This record gives sequence, C-alpha cells and structure tokens, in this order.
Amino acid sequence: MSNTKEITLTINEQVNQINDRIIDLSEQLPQLLSARKYSEAKLTVDSIYVLLNVLEKLSTIENELARLPELLSSLTQSTQDIIQLESKEISPKPSKIIKKPVKKVIVEKKSQEELVATQEKKSVKKVSKKSLRKGRPTKEEFESAERLPRHEQKDFYFPILEVLQENNGRQTGALTILGIKNKIGDTFLAGDYEFIGSNKAPRWQVVARWAQNKLKQLGLVTSLERGIWALTDTGKALVNGKIQFTPEQIDKMKVPITIS
Repeated sequence: MSNTKEITLTINEQVNQINDRIIDLSEQLPQLLSARKYSEAKLTVDSIYVLLNVLEKLSTIENELARLPELLSSLTQSTQDIIQLESKEISPKPSKIIKKPVKKVIVEKKSQEELVATQEKKSVKKVSKKSLRKGRPTKEEFESAERLPRHEQKDFYFPILEVLQENNGRQTGALTILGIKNKIGDTFLAGDYEFIGSNKAPRWQVVARWAQNKLKQLGLVTSLERGIWALTDTGKALVNGKIQFTPEQIDKMKVPITIS
C-alpha cells in the first residue's frame, strides 16, 4: 500500500504542475487575442484542452487507486470462494438417491435469489452496447444504466452563466469548461468522472455541454462563432437577478425565455 501512496503523491504533484500551466496559458490568451495573434491563440486553446483531458485521466487513476483496497478485498473473498467450491467437488460424492433432490434444491435456491440481479446485469450490458453504437448515451440510457452518484444537467446551468459573466459575457468553450471545473469541481462525485461515449469523455464535461445546449435553446446563451460561447441579454438578466428562475424551472422549459 506504500507504493499506492507514493503514486498518489506523484499524481498530485503532476496535477498541481498541470493546473499551474493551464493558468499561465489562460493568462496569455487575452494578450494574444488583443495582439491579433490568432494562430498562436488557437494553439494555446488547444494546449489547454489537451491539459484538461490529462487532468481528467489523472483524476480517474487517482480514483481507481483509492478503490484498490476494496478491489483486493473482493479478490481475496473470490479466491476463498473458489477454494471452497473446489474442495466440495473433490470430496466424496453422495449416492445417486441422495444426490438428485439435493441438486434440485440448490438450483431452485440460486434461481430465486439471483434472478433479479441477473436481469439487472443484462439490462446494464444492453445499455452499454447501445451507448457504444450511438456514441454518447441518451438521457434515457443514463437513467436505465447502473448509477453512481453524480451531478445532473440542471446543476450546470448557473455555473455556466456565472463563468461567462465573469469573463465579460463571452469565452471559448474550452475555457468555459475549465471555469466550470474550477467553480464546482470540488463537489464532483464518482459518477461525474466516468468516461462515456465513443470519445471516452468524462461524464461531467458531456453533461455540461448538454446544459449549454439547453441554455442556448432557451435563448440564454448563444454561439458568436465556432467555439465561442456568449451570454444573451436574457442570460445576463437571469445571472444578474433581474429575472428569476430556478434550475428545476429551467430544466422543464421548452420555449425561449423572453424579458417582459
């Protein structure tokens, strides 16, 4: 376990270095844009996005390391179960008259106790295969799949609006995603770090982009150009408290919000 602690410390050091680098690049970006060095600015944004992906992979490794004692305990228990099963098979077999009813009882017990669990596992496998065929899973697949604790789409509405507001109402999608991580990342749960879809993106990034699309449908956020997110006048009114809606209300809306 001491090796696990050393690896965790190394990961934390790398995470700190990467975060420092992302901050440096983020500070350089406005200067490059003001100097109209657009090619260099694009490379900077691409670098930030790559570093974000590395951070997510390091977080996944760290989470798996934290689960290592539990996995080892499970493996030990499985090994003991196999040894017990093999010892039963090696032991002298009872006579045919006694053996038949005993076998029937065991089979009936297993079918009754494990039927529900087996059906649930099959359901989860079907959802996983369907998700891989389509790419990103749908909301319905999220709900039917085995759930780990995680944030919902509605939890990202106001963080997106606030991050854009803090950056003069417009920003690249990559930097907005980074802003969301910095704002609420310390509240992320295990399910937020699951890799999903054909692109194997962290769940929280996928759900954040769903939330951005919902805000766009409601007229709160718009795309000025490819990759640039911006607040609309309605979005500014909402984040400034001039109009008031809860995340739950926003989640149920189907038509754009208008300012009366």
